[in-house]
Amino acid sequence: MVISNFEIAAWFGKQGVEKNHPQHLGGGRTHPFGYLKLTLALHGSMLPDGTYGGNPCGFLLTTNDGRKLYLAQDTGLFGDMKLIGEEGLDLAVIPIGDNFTMGPGDGLRAVKLLEPKVVIPIHYNTFDLIAQDANSWADRVQKETKTKVVVLKPGESYQYESRSRKGYILSGVEFYQGVGVGYGGHTGTSTGPA
Repeated sequence: MVISNFEIAAWFGKQGVEKNHPQHLGGGRTHPFGYLKLTLALHGSMLPDGTYGGNPCGFLLTTNDGRKLYLAQDTGLFGDMKLIGEEGLDLAVIPIGDNFTMGPGDGLRAVKLLEPKVVIPIHYNTFDLIAQDANSWADRVQKETKTKVVVLKPGESYQYESRSRKGYILSGVEFYQGVGVGYGGHTGTSTGPA
């Protein structure tokens, strides 16, 4: 299933993807995997055929077992990250590539605003213009915050262990560097330097 803003969901529908669900900024909905809310993202939005893709967005997922995951997507730094962080984030996935998204300095500032337990840097090193030293960034984040940093190499994944709630056991959240995000067998948004 494709879950995105209205314009992108409608575009996928025109491409023959019947299983899509449109949402919009600030709106949330309960899906089989949890409650998904669309957040701001400061970026452009154009689809492969040049069609306008609507307002860019990030995703704030509250899993069925109560964990909070924030997928910032392509974005610059913005002050409302503090409000997103007030949700009590277990995990944040943020870009550090610079030029097209926030860079390492703003990425560190984002971690300070979000205060997640764990952060994974994305959208860096796929080409020279967004080359970054993610390990150096991780060292700085861990020195200046209480957040654990997980730096993935292409092909690596990070399994965020699930916990049981009311007899329901989740299969976990897995992040694949450069491939995508899976939650309980559902494919979601891409992550990793890309």
